[in-house]
Amino acid sequence: MTKQRLAGLIGLVLLAAVGVWWAERETPDDPTTVEQLQKRIAALEKRLAELESARPAAVQFAPQTVELLPQTTEPGSDPRGERREINGMSYYLLPLGDVAGVE
Repeated sequence: MTKQRLAGLIGLVLLAAVGVWWAERETPDDPTTVEQLQKRIAALEKRLAELESARPAAVQFAPQTVELLPQTTEPGSDPRGERREINGMSYYLLPLGDVAGVE
């Protein structure tokens, strides 16, 4: 047997021993740990019940009123405004208000 194979065999045996030790180690199922966890769960459930009972009722908001803007274009006119074109692309000039009243 070569030294490399012997080292590999020893490594496998050690790995198996560590695996058995890991599987057989003590589990946290002892009664004191279980009792402590049950007490903590009971305390957390009590706290949750207190918080849920202290929660304020749902707040309902009244819908906001919507104010419609006055129509700026005359009935029967094109609502898109004045059509123009640059480099083959169309665009529209939209009036922002009463042009005659602006000084």
